[in-house]
Amino acid sequence: ANTCEADSVPNVELDRTYARYGYNAFCIQTGLYFGGHDYDTEMANDINRFGWQHTGDGYHNTTRYGEELPDDDPRKESLGVVYRNWHPGPLGFQIASDAFAYVYISGLLLALDIIEEDMESGVNVFERWFDTSAGRQRQLLQLPPLESMPEPLFCHPLYCSTPHPPSCLNYELPTFGPAGINIDLVTDDWSLWHEPNKWNYMVGKVDTKIFKEKGDPAWYEKCTHLDACGGITTGGKGTGMIVYDLPVEQMTAGLVVICVCCGKKIAESMVLNNDNIVFKLNDRVLDKSGMDLYPAAKCVRLLKGFEEDGYEKEEKMLLSVEVLGGETEVKIS
Repeated sequence: ANTCEADSVPNVELDRTYARYGYNAFCIQTGLYFGGHDYDTEMANDINRFGWQHTGDGYHNTTRYGEELPDDDPRKESLGVVYRNWHPGPLGFQIASDAFAYVYISGLLLALDIIEEDMESGVNVFERWFDTSAGRQRQLLQLPPLESMPEPLFCHPLYCSTPHPPSCLNYELPTFGPAGINIDLVTDDWSLWHEPNKWNYMVGKVDTKIFKEKGDPAWYEKCTHLDACGGITTGGKGTGMIVYDLPVEQMTAGLVVICVCCGKKIAESMVLNNDNIVFKLNDRVLDKSGMDLYPAAKCVRLLKGFEEDGYEKEEKMLLSVEVLGGETEVKIS
């Protein structure tokens, strides 16, 4: 994580509860504090090294790569940024990569010590550490069965005690792998859209200046951010229907959520307060009075779970979204 909000109580609880099952977390800020630099005094003097675009972490003013550059190189200072925004800058990423390298190498050395001790004791390391029946493949740590896991700390047990992860369908780019939810039917009124990024989107001002001076389209292509928001929307008439085939075999909780675009609080006006959008499950109209914003204000929880208000699991579950017109454009993301 970028910050982990230092050693906040929820993060510590997660560590203590799930570390035995392989859960791990690292925090850039916590690691820097462990180095001994007095960040608190600097904060009191209005010096925030974790603020956006600040150069230097208190120990270094640039990355190892930046140290090799001449002092007049415009990238030297830029490479010393700890946080570009809520994402780390070059120096922040160097801290994170160093932490990973340290942890993994320490684990490797510990494993070698254990294996060496086994060999000196006459233990067959292949039988102990490998699955000899499968061609000496490494034995993987198996999680205990679901019923033996502790209760979820911060999530409703109905949603977080399921044998399968949530299935989803999104329209953003890039998206890898098969969709978790299939489209059964879509009328011609719907169309896909994506927001292309300019080549300098999310590129720092210093780097932008350097690449502009090169005047080389190939460099622009290298800089272009790959992520692109996207969705499916109704056409000019604002009408249409799309039917999603819910993955019944994977559904154990029965939670159904739909998210819309664009804006962090758009779902209330676009969905809940829009009489021209109707949701049906197997041709039965869903009552909007039972819906709410979840898990964020850009999403609506259409169905909270099986056995809720007569909602039951069926052999086939088709969720239809019908837009009847109106002035509010509907964008499903």
